[in-house]
Amino acid sequence: MPIRKNISHTLKTSFGNAIEWYDFCLFGYFSATIGRQFFPSASAFSSLLLAFATFAVGFMARPLGGVIFGWVGDRVGRYFSMNLAIIIMGLSTLFIAFLPSYHSIGITAPILLVVIRIIQGISAGGQYANLLVVTTENKQLNNTGFYSGIAITVSLIGFLLASGTSYLVLNFTPTSLEPYAWRATFLFGGILLAVYLVIIRSQFKQQESTQFENTNTPTTNTYKYLWKEHKLSFSIVVLFSAALGGMFYIDFVYFVTFFTQYNHLTMSQSLTLNTISLLVACLLYPLFGLLSDKFGRAKMTLYGIIVHIALLYPAIHLILSHNMLNMALGLMILVILGCWVQGAITPIFSEIYPKHVRSSGCCASYGIGAAISGFSPMLATQLDHSFSNGFVYIFVGALVIGAICAAVLMTNQRLDDQLVAQHS
Repeated sequence: MPIRKNISHTLKTSFGNAIEWYDFCLFGYFSATIGRQFFPSASAFSSLLLAFATFAVGFMARPLGGVIFGWVGDRVGRYFSMNLAIIIMGLSTLFIAFLPSYHSIGITAPILLVVIRIIQGISAGGQYANLLVVTTENKQLNNTGFYSGIAITVSLIGFLLASGTSYLVLNFTPTSLEPYAWRATFLFGGILLAVYLVIIRSQFKQQESTQFENTNTPTTNTYKYLWKEHKLSFSIVVLFSAALGGMFYIDFVYFVTFFTQYNHLTMSQSLTLNTISLLVACLLYPLFGLLSDKFGRAKMTLYGIIVHIALLYPAIHLILSHNMLNMALGLMILVILGCWVQGAITPIFSEIYPKHVRSSGCCASYGIGAAISGFSPMLATQLDHSFSNGFVYIFVGALVIGAICAAVLMTNQRLDDQLVAQHS
C-alpha cells in the first residue's frame, strides 16, 4: 500500500480517537468554571481542586475500562472494542452538556458529574490502547512507530478541537450567556460522534474482516497469564505510561490553568499558547516515531530523557518569567522534548506483548498508568499551593522513572527478543 494510502487509512482509523480526547479533555480546560458550577465554595482554590479531583476520577476508572475492553478486543475484535468505547464516551459527553448545576439540583449535580466522569474513564481505558494494537498489527504499515505517531497526532487533534472551541466560546459568547457557554463545547462533541458513526457504518465490516486470527489463546485467566508470563513487560508499560502521561497533562492541561492563576494571563492568551503547542506536537509525534523505527525505541527514548533533564531548568525558568514570549518559548521546549520521549516509546506499549493477549495487556497496563497520570493536574495544584513551583517535582519524578525503564529495555535480552519478533 503506498504511503499516502497508509496515512489516509491510519487517519480514518484514528478519527474516533480525536473524539475521545476532545470529550475527555474539555473537562480539564473548563475545570475552573466546572468547579464554580458544581462545587461551589467560598474558596476558589477548593472549587478548583475538587474539579481537578473529578478530572482524576475519570482516570481512576481507566484500569477497569482497560480490563473490560482489552478482554473484548482479544475475544471479539480490536475494532469492535475500540468503537464501542468511542460511542460510550460521546454519549457521556452529551449528558454533561445538559447536566443541571449545583444551584439547580443541589448535591445530586456533583454526584451525577462524578458518575458520568467514571463512565468516561471506563471508555477511555479501551479506546486508545486498542488503537495502538490495531496500528501495530497492520502488516501493511512497515514503520509502526511513524504510524503510531500519526495515531497520537489524531489524539492531539481532539485536544486541539477542545482548545479551539473553548477559545471561540470564551471570546465570542455574549456576556449574558457566559454561565452556559461552556456547555456548547460539550454539545459539539455529540456532533462529532454523529459524524464518526457515519464513517464507521461504511468501514466497520471491512475492518473486522481483516481482523487478526486469534490463536494460542491462553487456557488460564488472561490477566493471570499476563502477570505470570509478562510481569516485567506489564510493569514497564504501567510506569512509562504513568510518567509520560503525567508530563503530558501538565504540558497540555494544567498549564492552561497555571498561566491564568499564577502567571496572570487571560484565559484567551493561555488557550492560544496551548493551541500553538498542540499544533507543533501534531507534527513532532510522527517524526520521533519514525526516528524510533530507524534507531530503536529504547535508545531514542533514553536520549530524549537525558536532553529533557538537561533543559528542564532553563525551560521552567522561562515559563515563570511572566513574559508571554518567554513563557511560550519555555512551554515549546517542554513540548518538543515530551514529544521526543513519548513519540519514541509509545509503540512498545503494544509491541511488547504477544498477539493472543496483546489487547488485554496493552489496555490494562496502559489504563493503570494513565489512571496514575490523571492525578497530575490535581497533584500539581496542591504542590503549587504548598511549595513554590511545586509542579517541577512531577517532571523530575517522571523523567527519573522513564530513564530507569528505558535502561531496563536496553539491557534486558528477553524484552529485546520479544520486540524483534513483532517485526519479523
